[in-house]
Amino acid sequence: MRKLLAASAALAATLAASSAIAATATGSFNVQVVIQETCVVSSPASTTLDFGTQTLLNADVDASTTIQVQCTTGTDYDVSLDNGQNATRRMRLGATADYVDYELYTDAGRTVTWPTAAGAAPYPNTGNGAAQNITVYGRIPTQTTPPANATAYTDVVAITVTY
Repeated sequence: MRKLLAASAALAATLAASSAIAATATGSFNVQVVIQETCVVSSPASTTLDFGTQTLLNADVDASTTIQVQCTTGTDYDVSLDNGQNATRRMRLGATADYVDYELYTDAGRTVTWPTAAGAAPYPNTGNGAAQNITVYGRIPTQTTPPANATAYTDVVAITVTY
């Protein structure tokens, strides 16, 4: 009988220990994020509107480049490009008074000049959360050819995204 009682006590202790291990408690926590409407402009490192090497500017010279805009999904935006550092869209040879005129366009046919004012974009854009490529088409129109130089005529154009 003692053996039976001892075995019963051992079994009861084991069951008590097992039920203590099997007990659980639960809880929860909240997870959240607030997504603010935003846009960022990125120009790939290789972004240069490069018209190449020219001799006489007695015919239009066309080139294009790509900029990238990334906006939150569903964010409407437009892109404007300023007139550059030289008051009008023209490239300058260093600190000289020598310039090469150019224009920027929204279309490959070069019929719609890229707007310089915010909110004046000729077509609507809507962000999709990913970087979106936007092509900028450029043209050097026929003009009197300025002095030749081994140094490039240059300009810097600012990109503004309004959303």
